[in-house]
Amino acid sequence: MAETNETKSEEQVESIAADIESTLADNIEDKIADPYIDRQNLAHVLKGFSSANEKMKPRENVIITSGQELGQKCSLNTSWRFTGNPKNMFRGSTECQEHRDKLSVKVSVNEGNSVWSFRSHSLNKRFCARITHKEWLESYQNGLIQAIGPKDVIEADISYDIYMPPKGKGQPQIRNARVKEVVNVHRDNGHQYEL
Repeated sequence: MAETNETKSEEQVESIAADIESTLADNIEDKIADPYIDRQNLAHVLKGFSSANEKMKPRENVIITSGQELGQKCSLNTSWRFTGNPKNMFRGSTECQEHRDKLSVKVSVNEGNSVWSFRSHSLNKRFCARITHKEWLESYQNGLIQAIGPKDVIEADISYDIYMPPKGKGQPQIRNARVKEVVNVHRDNGHQYEL
């Protein structure tokens, strides 16, 4: 919310929720389950922050400091507003899916638990997912597994939610995706001139 002065759509709330989940996953040790943020409740919280920002007087600032890490400060963007209607957001249906898929990696993460960007071969869609197969991720990030190339394919067991918005309110979306187990990495060993 520091980079924008307005949040209004389900897609923007989804992005904020995914960022929060990634931050929590990176900073909570010995977690029992992956963090999950309820999107509609988050929209209501954002509306509350926006209402507080509207009550700020001109040139008033809000600075949050850490009680444990002295000198760590964060200035809030008091110009930011939430203009969406939380009551009308995320009212579609959600269906959970689990299956084995082949994934091309668009963006990998070399440190931490942040989300990777994939393209699913079976769904022919791009989506972001966190790899929850901890042993594989640690091996990959420690260099014990060769880096994933642009033509390599990961075969993995995945889970995700398909969110179906109300009729006329957008396209189905993949949310809360997880790579539960990396089964194999199929390497493309061909040379460029062979294409």
